[in-house]
Amino acid sequence: MKEQRRHERYEVKDGTLILLGPYSAQIGQIVNMGYGGLSFHYRGNKDITVDPCEVSIVFDSKGAVKYGPFKFSTNIISNVKLEDENLQSSAATKRCHMQFNDLSYHQKLWLEECISNYTTGPVKSSLD
Repeated sequence: MKEQRRHERYEVKDGTLILLGPYSAQIGQIVNMGYGGLSFHYRGNKDITVDPCEVSIVFDSKGAVKYGPFKFSTNIISNVKLEDENLQSSAATKRCHMQFNDLSYHQKLWLEECISNYTTGPVKSSLD
């Protein structure tokens, strides 16, 4: 499979979350992020269908929750159900890949700070 991303992705530290929608209707654990977008895991039986979607990034650092200063407009690239080892769970675990839309100069600077402070390094596989 050919890599189509223009921006490198970085593995995100635990405790980095995404809130979807203006009313934080869905929450997920961010897996990786880059200047072009991010991917995250979430649980639920419904797919995320709002496209474009408004998202916020939240950090849980040393017991203090920090909300990012920006909301980002994104488009859903893919949304897939992951194989669940716990068959007793009623809610499926899914992985969603999103692409950022029209980032402002200040959003780009803030993403640069996030990548510097809340990631552990480049993603090893280009397909993650």
